[in-house]
Amino acid sequence: MAKLKSKRSMGIKTVVELTVEGSVYMSQNGMVHHNCNECLRLHMLPDGVTPKVYRMSELSMNWHKRGEDRPSCNGEHPGCRCSLQQLPPGWGFKGGYLAFISLDWDEYKDQHGLE
Repeated sequence: MAKLKSKRSMGIKTVVELTVEGSVYMSQNGMVHHNCNECLRLHMLPDGVTPKVYRMSELSMNWHKRGEDRPSCNGEHPGCRCSLQQLPPGWGFKGGYLAFISLDWDEYKDQHGLE
């Protein structure tokens, strides 16, 4: 169940921050164009269009070292534009595009071959 964490006015736009228990995180790399092979390796599935999803416990809280298999919450390198986003329950990817799949869909389990 999503829960409103905070809401504040930012001039023209209102910023809303949601938190979802047991949620997974994905990078926005599928939606942001860049040319960094290290970021693509960490954040995209081998098909090159589908973002990988991670549990927060799988992410490094330190700076990323090139060649490591754990992406960092702090970015992968200086000037990195990768940012993590929460993937709501029931949502996943179809052809690399974010889509609502079904209420019981778990993209993390699907990507990691879990039941």
